[in-house]
Amino acid sequence: MVYLPGGGSQSYADAINDAGVMSTSSGTEPFSLFPCRYDPAVDTQPVCQNSPGLATGIIAARQAHAALETPATITIDNFTFGPADLTVPVGTVVTWSNHDDIPHSIVATDKAFRSAALDTNDSYTFTFKTAGTFAYFCGLHPHMTGKVIVTP
Repeated sequence: MVYLPGGGSQSYADAINDAGVMSTSSGTEPFSLFPCRYDPAVDTQPVCQNSPGLATGIIAARQAHAALETPATITIDNFTFGPADLTVPVGTVVTWSNHDDIPHSIVATDKAFRSAALDTNDSYTFTFKTAGTFAYFCGLHPHMTGKVIVTP
């Protein structure tokens, strides 16, 4: 059951369009995906929370889907990270692969992640669970730098 802002309720079977408007038998009503409760013994009207509720779940699911569809690999070759800057959505697993003939390691400047030394053809993965900019460098060769930009 969906509680309408002006009072009353409507079943979920009624359509909600992309603009957030619910079509009802009496016309259209604005609609929000915020969770509401209505107990006639206590409430005179629906009480809605100020949290995104279902909307947050939908957004999180879309982010997870985008993260799964986006392969995110950074190669280490000739003492460089490629690409030097990588932009990915929240939830993406980033893989660093060492193609150099000598070991390298990945160290976040904010200490969010740190790999062991990676020999030739070794790799390291990290899942970015929050948005932000994550600068990193090679722990064995600090002049090698890069960053991962994580979007919401």
